[in-house]
Amino acid sequence: MSYTIDPREREAKLKKEQERQALLDRAYERVINSRLDKLTKKKETTDFEEEEYKRKLAIEREAATKRKRKTVSAEQIELARTTGLSGQVVALMAGAGTRDDIDSDDDSSNNDSNLKKEKKRKK
Repeated sequence: MSYTIDPREREAKLKKEQERQALLDRAYERVINSRLDKLTKKKETTDFEEEEYKRKLAIEREAATKRKRKTVSAEQIELARTTGLSGQVVALMAGAGTRDDIDSDDDSSNNDSNLKKEKKRKK
């Protein structure tokens, strides 16, 4: 016994499928069109925003030019060539820090030992 679909049922099923597909197509078009509209809209900037951006760039540029750069001596450059390391790395390894760096390191170690002594006294 072979089962065949009644032509009316087949047409109803086909019609329902077409309606469903049309609904999905409309939803897809709506989503895609809204996205495309957002992308194609040109962002308009005001003069104030443009001036603010230029001012911010100028401040950043000025800060970058004021930074102090560590200098690498000729001896350190030569050592860097022979070892294959960067000159900055060689300078760091050689301990070419400023006296302020060394002094501040001593102060922090003294502060640590003073704190430990105070804690012992309190006990």
